[in-house]
Amino acid sequence: MLVIAAAILWIITALRVPVALDPHRGGVFRTTLFAAIACTLYVLGTFNALDPILGGHNREKLPILVFLILGFWQFRSAILFAIVPESSRRRVQLVVGRLAVIGAVAAVTVGFLFSPFDSEPDVPLSYSDHPGMMVFLWAGAAFLFWICADIARVCRRHVPAMHSPIFRTGFQLMGLGCAAFCIALVGRLLYGMISHTQGESSPASMCVGLIYSTSEIAAVVLVGVGLLVPRVVGPLSRSRLSLKARILILQLRPIWVRRTANRHDLTLGSPGSALLCCFQSHPERRLHRWIIEIRDTELAAGNSDAGMRPHEIALVEQAEKLLSRER
Repeated sequence: MLVIAAAILWIITALRVPVALDPHRGGVFRTTLFAAIACTLYVLGTFNALDPILGGHNREKLPILVFLILGFWQFRSAILFAIVPESSRRRVQLVVGRLAVIGAVAAVTVGFLFSPFDSEPDVPLSYSDHPGMMVFLWAGAAFLFWICADIARVCRRHVPAMHSPIFRTGFQLMGLGCAAFCIALVGRLLYGMISHTQGESSPASMCVGLIYSTSEIAAVVLVGVGLLVPRVVGPLSRSRLSLKARILILQLRPIWVRRTANRHDLTLGSPGSALLCCFQSHPERRLHRWIIEIRDTELAAGNSDAGMRPHEIALVEQAEKLLSRER
């Protein structure tokens, strides 16, 4: 499952490369990049290959946690830029986030480096009661829990006011993903405490482990899908709009040619060029122009819908409704 989650994150990262240097939208790229690195490092095959290079004894868990902290920090910043309208409130929350991430990275690094490393294969589990390892575990968990809860809070407060249903759905999924990650964090801490006292194979440990692993995967999937929705659904909606506009152009062409035949002073195109209009890159613009020219000829004739058949009037009204939905 981690391989699937890492693959989703790398796909989203690749889709976000064009906005990597954007001062406001680049945060999403950095979010998915850091999260993809952390998730990839945690995949068992990658973990077993790289951990010995760092000295073994699960030393790789330090860069995993640091990348995870940086990813969620960038994610929160991107969310704040996207949906918090008040610049002063957003600025204060961004400063709080920067101070929190500096403190969290410093705490987990110092705590991990001052933990004992000897023959024990799994340092975090074997020395979870050591002061250094306790700082590493609790500081990282506290930061991630706070930032996920804060992202969920911000989404719950601001998303209902968003006008676009596509973006509203995407941010709702991201908020739910952060809530799921909070559950995963609590489950992970409970698993560490229960497995330390009762053993990893105890029924309680296995039950809690299943809860936290399922919540962790659900969080990655929900956030990943939430990030993909505006990138995928938006272009699909625009493609569907363009297709409908092209069909209406073909249907309206005879009406436009007949209505503007003797009123070239009211048109910008010629009947010959009208044949190529449905192949233009932005057909809705041509459709909008034709509707204006048809209505202009009606005004010039002094009689609305003069000489138009009922099905032609219905086509013009259908085109106007399509263009009004676009706006």
